[in-house]
Amino acid sequence: MKCSFFIPGAILLMIAGCSKSPDTPAAIIPERIEMTTGSQSITIGGMVTLNIAYYNTLGVVATTPAGIMWTSSNMAIATVNQQGIVTGASAGQAEIKATYNNARATALVTVVANNSQTAIVEISPGIKELVLNEAFTPAATAKDINGNVLAGKTFTWKTDNALYAGINSSTGQVNAMGYGTANITATTDGIQSSPAMIQVIRTGNFMTMGSTGAAKLKI
Repeated sequence: MKCSFFIPGAILLMIAGCSKSPDTPAAIIPERIEMTTGSQSITIGGMVTLNIAYYNTLGVVATTPAGIMWTSSNMAIATVNQQGIVTGASAGQAEIKATYNNARATALVTVVANNSQTAIVEISPGIKELVLNEAFTPAATAKDINGNVLAGKTFTWKTDNALYAGINSSTGQVNAMGYGTANITATTDGIQSSPAMIQVIRTGNFMTMGSTGAAKLKI
């Protein structure tokens, strides 16, 4: 049996009209702020100004808006005013935070009583890519406020995500546990380093249209 179908022109026009893709609104990028001065070391009574960069919803640097809120995690160690000026109050370390709406940026400020105290802890390298199940041991260095290396220091290591990067708290050895990004820190004399980034990536080879090569995927 032969079957035939008839679709009226009006229905065809309606289908054609519905098939048009609606206009896609422009993507809105969350505004953000970044601390441009980074971690700092000062003496008791010393002062330092922390500066920030503001990125608007287009993702570009713009004039820093009014209303940035500055806070200190420990006012007994370091105070901060609403212009981002930090003053050392006593020996130790405090996290200074700048907040604007949902955006925030932080920096560690170390306050020392004398030049012989640990003022800076650095991890090298600052960023490290690992493949799954790879092990790696970064290096940590302690310095005084003048940048002189302080020998014989023992460090305690931490990770903020052991699912991606497990770490031995004594030796600092990092083990790539899962695909993703984690931050590690080293601490000595109560002074913590700025975070170093561990990225556990996927790697492989590809072949397409006669070309071959290696690729890696960061998550």
